[in-house]
Amino acid sequence: MNGRPKRRTSIDKIIDDAMDYINDVSDEIERSISSYTSAPETDLIETHDNIIVRTNLPGIKKEDIKIDLTEEKLKIKVLGYEETPLEKGAQVKSKGRRHGKIKRAVRLPEKVIVEEAAAKLEDGVLTVTMPKAEKKVRHEVPIH
Repeated sequence: MNGRPKRRTSIDKIIDDAMDYINDVSDEIERSISSYTSAPETDLIETHDNIIVRTNLPGIKKEDIKIDLTEEKLKIKVLGYEETPLEKGAQVKSKGRRHGKIKRAVRLPEKVIVEEAAAKLEDGVLTVTMPKAEKKVRHEVPIH
């Protein structure tokens, strides 16, 4: 009987290690795909109390944005938007602006309090502020 709990613990560790590896590979694949798709430019900022994500979404209306948030991951989706129609007889000679659906997923460096998150869209920049679940207390230790 003493051997069983050890094996179970070993199996649990193997499973945990495998899941960590799968999550790491998944993040790497997501980053690679994002660089080839229409993922908007995004900044990830960490302060003492918050995780802040700023994403460029010029020309997007807030009603076209969907934000899904878990304690560990933020997903931003632009559900689709229409291009402004061209004048009659006009032709597009070069196209550099994105249109259609946009997706961006960000794995957060720490767990956040989902219910206290706030988002605002201002001047084409979406800012999502998420309070950290555990605040780190800093204390300077004096040397005697």
